[in-house]
Amino acid sequence: MDGLSTPLRIWTVGAAACLLLAAASATDDSDGLVVFAGYEAPRYQQHDALIIRLVKHFNADKVAYAGADEKQAADIPDLSPVLVKAWIIQESGGGDARSRAAWEMDPAQVNVPGDWSDVKEHVGLARPSKRNTPTLENNLRAAIMFLARKGFGRSGQPASRRPDGYFDSWATALERYNGRIVICTNDRPYCDNYARRILVRMNDPDRHAPIELPRPVR
Repeated sequence: MDGLSTPLRIWTVGAAACLLLAAASATDDSDGLVVFAGYEAPRYQQHDALIIRLVKHFNADKVAYAGADEKQAADIPDLSPVLVKAWIIQESGGGDARSRAAWEMDPAQVNVPGDWSDVKEHVGLARPSKRNTPTLENNLRAAIMFLARKGFGRSGQPASRRPDGYFDSWATALERYNGRIVICTNDRPYCDNYARRILVRMNDPDRHAPIELPRPVR
């Protein structure tokens, strides 16, 4: 079966293996991350060092990043910097002016005025009046925190608010981060296509995984 059309449940079941493969491709802070096919331009590599550093911070302090208790945090698989890179390319790797501007300051587009939620205050954000504020590092850190919390539930609230809650998977977190449930031309929800495309890009970096997804059915 074509990897770009593989059902998300397969990627969800295999998410841990995918993340291990991707983690093996990561290097230390002095180097960059894997270069994805179709995204060889220098701008796609410019956040590599920051991604590596923030992911190391996350993996070392999952309690703080996920707003979790110790037991919950222990069940969160390590985050791969390769996943983060594949994810932000999906969010703002396009060639249009808006995507390019977001790539520079808010590559995961976590701090967008029209997509505000008060729970984002718990990841260090304040309601923005315009796009691409305040800083690149603040936004990317907040996005990683928010993604981790989405692994525990759709709201993105601190995980410890539901003491019986558990981390589902990084694939599920990606699906919830996007959140669009509209059905697309391939008969799957948009958020399903979104998460699957990121995982395909991460797990097979030598194969071009385009940003464009199946269109929602109008």
